[in-house]
Amino acid sequence: MNTLVKRLGQALLVAWALLALVPVANAIRVVREYAVNHLTLEEWYSMAPIAIAIHDGTFSLSQLFEPVNEHLFVLTKLVLALHTGLTHFNQTFGQHLNLLLSLLIWSGVLGLLWSQDRLAALLAAPLLSLSVLNVRQAFNWLMATQSAFLFPVLAILIIVTVFQRMPISWRALLSAMAVAFL
Repeated sequence: MNTLVKRLGQALLVAWALLALVPVANAIRVVREYAVNHLTLEEWYSMAPIAIAIHDGTFSLSQLFEPVNEHLFVLTKLVLALHTGLTHFNQTFGQHLNLLLSLLIWSGVLGLLWSQDRLAALLAAPLLSLSVLNVRQAFNWLMATQSAFLFPVLAILIIVTVFQRMPISWRALLSAMAVAFL
Protein backbone atom coordinates (compact mmCIF):
# COMPACT_ATOMS: atom_id res chain seq x y z
CA MET A 1 0.00 0.00 0.00
CA ASN A 2 2.82 2.39 0.89
CA THR A 3 4.52 1.91 -2.50
CA LEU A 4 1.19 2.40 -4.27
CA VAL A 5 0.69 5.75 -2.52
CA LYS A 6 4.26 6.73 -3.32
CA ARG A 7 3.84 5.83 -7.01
CA LEU A 8 0.52 7.64 -7.18
CA GLY A 9 2.14 10.71 -5.63
CA GLN A 10 4.97 10.55 -8.15
CA ALA A 11 2.49 10.19 -11.03
CA LEU A 12 0.52 13.22 -9.80
CA LEU A 13 3.73 15.22 -9.49
CA VAL A 14 4.77 14.32 -13.04
CA ALA A 15 1.27 15.16 -14.35
CA TRP A 16 1.43 18.50 -12.52
CA ALA A 17 4.84 19.23 -14.04
CA LEU A 18 3.57 18.28 -17.51
CA LEU A 19 0.91 20.97 -17.13
CA ALA A 20 3.80 23.39 -17.58
CA LEU A 21 3.94 22.39 -21.23
CA VAL A 22 0.42 23.67 -21.93
CA PRO A 23 1.41 27.37 -21.86
CA VAL A 24 4.54 26.51 -23.86
CA ALA A 25 2.46 24.85 -26.58
CA ASN A 26 -0.04 27.69 -26.50
CA ALA A 27 2.68 30.33 -26.86
CA ILE A 28 4.10 28.49 -29.86
CA ARG A 29 0.60 28.24 -31.36
CA VAL A 30 -0.08 31.96 -30.85
CA VAL A 31 3.13 33.04 -32.57
CA ARG A 32 2.67 30.56 -35.42
CA GLU A 33 -0.91 31.70 -35.94
CA TYR A 34 -0.58 35.47 -35.49
CA ALA A 35 2.96 36.34 -36.59
CA VAL A 36 2.71 38.62 -39.61
CA ASN A 37 5.26 40.43 -41.69
CA HIS A 38 4.36 44.05 -40.98
CA LEU A 39 5.64 46.84 -38.77
CA THR A 40 3.80 48.14 -35.74
CA LEU A 41 4.05 51.28 -33.64
CA GLU A 42 7.63 52.48 -33.09
CA GLU A 43 9.08 49.87 -35.43
CA TRP A 44 8.31 52.32 -38.25
CA TYR A 45 10.73 54.92 -36.98
CA SER A 46 13.15 52.71 -35.06
CA MET A 47 13.67 49.66 -37.26
CA ALA A 48 12.60 50.58 -40.79
CA PRO A 49 15.36 53.23 -41.24
CA ILE A 50 17.99 50.61 -40.39
CA ALA A 51 16.58 48.14 -42.90
CA ILE A 52 16.42 50.87 -45.55
CA ALA A 53 20.01 51.94 -44.80
CA ILE A 54 21.19 48.32 -45.08
CA HIS A 55 19.34 47.93 -48.36
CA ASP A 56 20.77 51.21 -49.72
CA GLY A 57 24.28 50.50 -48.42
CA THR A 58 24.32 53.60 -46.17
CA PHE A 59 24.14 51.81 -42.82
CA SER A 60 26.51 53.00 -40.11
CA LEU A 61 27.16 51.61 -36.64
CA SER A 62 26.01 54.89 -35.11
CA GLN A 63 22.44 53.97 -36.11
CA LEU A 64 22.55 51.12 -33.57
CA PHE A 65 23.03 53.64 -30.77
CA GLU A 66 20.27 56.08 -31.69
CA PRO A 67 17.68 56.14 -28.87
CA VAL A 68 14.08 55.12 -29.42
CA ASN A 69 11.72 56.69 -26.90
CA GLU A 70 14.76 57.25 -24.69
CA HIS A 71 15.74 53.56 -24.88
CA LEU A 72 18.75 52.08 -26.59
CA PHE A 73 17.71 49.02 -28.58
CA VAL A 74 21.32 48.19 -29.51
CA LEU A 75 21.07 44.40 -29.45
CA THR A 76 17.64 44.43 -31.09
CA LYS A 77 18.90 46.71 -33.84
CA LEU A 78 22.01 44.56 -34.27
CA VAL A 79 19.88 41.43 -34.69
CA LEU A 80 17.74 43.35 -37.17
CA ALA A 81 20.82 44.46 -39.10
CA LEU A 82 22.13 40.90 -39.24
CA HIS A 83 18.88 39.28 -40.34
CA THR A 84 17.72 41.97 -42.79
CA GLY A 85 20.03 40.72 -45.51
CA LEU A 86 18.95 37.12 -44.98
CA THR A 87 15.21 37.59 -44.51
CA HIS A 88 14.66 40.81 -46.51
CA PHE A 89 13.40 42.54 -43.34
CA ASN A 90 10.84 39.84 -42.60
CA GLN A 91 9.27 40.81 -39.27
CA THR A 92 8.23 37.26 -38.41
CA PHE A 93 11.91 36.53 -37.71
CA GLY A 94 11.84 39.04 -34.83
CA GLN A 95 8.53 37.69 -33.59
CA HIS A 96 9.86 34.14 -33.50
CA LEU A 97 13.03 35.42 -31.83
CA ASN A 98 10.90 36.98 -29.07
CA LEU A 99 9.21 33.65 -28.48
CA LEU A 100 12.60 31.93 -28.40
CA LEU A 101 13.90 34.47 -25.86
CA SER A 102 10.81 33.92 -23.70
CA LEU A 103 11.30 30.15 -23.88
CA LEU A 104 14.97 30.55 -22.95
CA ILE A 105 14.02 32.71 -19.97
CA TRP A 106 11.41 30.16 -18.87
CA SER A 107 13.76 27.19 -19.24
CA GLY A 108 16.64 29.11 -17.63
CA VAL A 109 14.64 29.97 -14.51
CA LEU A 110 13.36 26.39 -14.39
CA GLY A 111 16.94 25.13 -14.75
CA LEU A 112 18.11 27.33 -11.89
CA LEU A 113 15.29 26.02 -9.71
CA TRP A 114 16.08 22.44 -10.75
CA SER A 115 19.72 22.83 -9.74
CA GLN A 116 18.67 23.99 -6.27
CA ASP A 117 15.66 21.78 -5.51
CA ARG A 118 14.13 19.37 -8.00
CA LEU A 119 10.86 19.01 -6.16
CA ALA A 120 10.42 22.78 -5.96
CA ALA A 121 11.17 23.02 -9.69
CA LEU A 122 8.52 20.42 -10.51
CA LEU A 123 5.99 22.16 -8.32
CA ALA A 124 6.80 25.61 -9.69
CA ALA A 125 6.98 24.63 -13.37
CA PRO A 126 3.29 25.18 -14.27
CA LEU A 127 3.10 28.44 -12.34
CA LEU A 128 6.32 29.66 -13.92
CA SER A 129 4.94 28.74 -17.35
CA LEU A 130 1.77 30.68 -16.67
CA SER A 131 3.70 33.77 -15.65
CA VAL A 132 6.42 33.81 -18.34
CA LEU A 133 4.42 32.30 -21.21
CA ASN A 134 1.00 33.71 -20.45
CA VAL A 135 -1.07 34.37 -23.55
CA ARG A 136 -1.47 37.95 -22.32
CA GLN A 137 2.20 38.31 -23.26
CA ALA A 138 1.29 37.74 -26.92
CA PHE A 139 1.83 41.40 -27.80
CA ASN A 140 5.40 41.13 -26.50
CA TRP A 141 6.05 38.15 -28.78
CA LEU A 142 4.39 39.70 -31.82
CA MET A 143 6.19 43.05 -31.78
CA ALA A 144 9.77 42.58 -32.91
CA THR A 145 11.18 45.49 -30.90
CA GLN A 146 10.09 43.85 -27.64
CA SER A 147 13.26 41.78 -27.75
CA ALA A 148 14.90 44.90 -26.34
CA PHE A 149 13.19 44.08 -23.05
CA LEU A 150 13.69 40.31 -23.25
CA PHE A 151 17.46 40.44 -23.92
CA PRO A 152 18.27 42.12 -20.55
CA VAL A 153 16.14 39.60 -18.64
CA LEU A 154 17.96 36.75 -20.38
CA ALA A 155 21.31 38.46 -19.70
CA ILE A 156 20.52 38.73 -15.98
CA LEU A 157 19.53 35.08 -15.95
CA ILE A 158 22.81 34.13 -17.64
CA ILE A 159 24.77 36.21 -15.12
CA VAL A 160 22.99 34.53 -12.20
CA THR A 161 23.70 31.13 -13.76
CA VAL A 162 27.39 31.99 -14.21
CA PHE A 163 27.67 33.04 -10.56
CA GLN A 164 25.79 29.97 -9.40
CA ARG A 165 28.01 27.56 -11.30
CA MET A 166 31.37 29.27 -10.79
CA PRO A 167 33.06 30.40 -7.61
CA ILE A 168 33.27 34.16 -7.56
CA SER A 169 36.58 34.89 -9.25
CA TRP A 170 37.94 37.20 -11.90
CA ARG A 171 36.90 34.69 -14.55
CA ALA A 172 33.31 34.65 -13.30
CA LEU A 173 33.23 38.43 -12.99
CA LEU A 174 34.62 38.90 -16.50
CA SER A 175 32.10 36.40 -17.89
CA ALA A 176 29.24 38.22 -16.18
CA MET A 177 30.53 41.60 -17.35
CA ALA A 178 30.76 40.34 -20.94
CA VAL A 179 27.13 39.22 -20.84
CA ALA A 180 26.04 42.46 -19.17
CA PHE A 181 27.84 44.49 -21.82
CA LEU A 182 25.73 42.89 -24.54
